[in-house]
Amino acid sequence: MDAVQGVPIHKFGSKRGKILGAWAVVKTKSRGNTFTFADFAEYHTALSGKNPVWNSMPSAMIEKVAQSNALKRTFPLGVIFASDDEVNIETNNPVVSIPIKY
Repeated sequence: MDAVQGVPIHKFGSKRGKILGAWAVVKTKSRGNTFTFADFAEYHTALSGKNPVWNSMPSAMIEKVAQSNALKRTFPLGVIFASDDEVNIETNNPVVSIPIKY
């Protein structure tokens, strides 16, 4: 992946390799650009056994993670809002995350 002025450039072809991850950019006038990358192996390993959609639609799921992370970092709400993917199913407790101020 090459980057020009912080924008990844992808080259698509008929030979698609394994999914490495997904990226997202949120652009705002007041906060500038927020770039995030979600590593596929990290999320797939943690969530594929708990959520069958990760096995049937892996590229859509990792794309969702990248977009969600970018929005959370751009617009921190100061409270924890957890999706089903971010809740520990065994204890029904949200995974703790602390908003990062930029």
